[in-house]
Amino acid sequence: MGNDMRKSIYLLPVAGLLAGWLASLVVTPRYVSTAVIAFAQPDSVGGTARMHHDLVNLFIGLKGDILSRTSLSNLIQRPELNLYADERRSQPLEDVIETMRKAVEIDLVDRPGYSREQYVVFRISLRYSDRFKTQAAVQMLVTRFVDAAKEKALTEAEFPTDPLTRRIGELEARVAALEGTKGVMVPEKVTGMPYTVVSVVDPPSLPMGAEFPDPRWFLGVGLGLGCVVMGRAALVFSGRAGFAR
Repeated sequence: MGNDMRKSIYLLPVAGLLAGWLASLVVTPRYVSTAVIAFAQPDSVGGTARMHHDLVNLFIGLKGDILSRTSLSNLIQRPELNLYADERRSQPLEDVIETMRKAVEIDLVDRPGYSREQYVVFRISLRYSDRFKTQAAVQMLVTRFVDAAKEKALTEAEFPTDPLTRRIGELEARVAALEGTKGVMVPEKVTGMPYTVVSVVDPPSLPMGAEFPDPRWFLGVGLGLGCVVMGRAALVFSGRAGFAR
C-alpha cells in the first residue's frame, strides 16, 4: 500500500467526525422548557382526603381545558408566537394541533415540602424547535392554568356545586340576614370557602441547550463509521498488496 493511500485511509475517522458534526447541524433542534405549579386548598370540609380529591379533580379538569382543540389552536396562532408556521402551511390545522398536544406534557409530580394531602403539584413541559418561543409558550400555558383556577375558584365560591358547601353557604346567608335585622350590616355577597390557592413553584425555564440533537452522539456515530470504513479499507488494500506479491 502506498504512503499516500495509507494517509488517506487514516483520515477516514476524521472525515466521519466532520460528517457527524455536519449532520447535527442539519437536524431540527428540540428544546425543552419546564414550569412547576402547585394547587393548595386552605380549608376543606371533609379533611385532607377530601382536600386532595378536590385538588386532583381540579387539575384533571383544567388540564383537559388547556389541552383542548380551542385552547391549543389559539396558542399556536398567537401572533407573538406563530408556532409551527412551516407545518401550518403544509398540513391541516387539526394535525398541527395534535403535534403540539404530543409535545406538551402536564404531569403530577412529587415535590419536597409539598405534602400530597395538602397540595397537588404538577409540571408543564413543552418541546419545540425555538428555545425562546418554547419558554414563551410554557409561560402562556402557566398563565392559562392560573387564570382558569382563579375563575374556577370564583365560580365555586358564588355557585358551589358540592351539596355540603352549598348548604353551608345558604346557612351563612341566613345568619347574615338575621344579623341584618338586628342592625348588623349584611355583606353584599356571601361567598363560600376559599377553593384553591395557586402558586408557581418554578417559572418557565429558558433552555440553554437543545435536548436533541446531541452533537456528541453524532460525532460518536461519525467516528465509529469512519473507523469501520478505515478498517475495511485497510484489509482490502492489504489483501491486494499481498496478491500483487
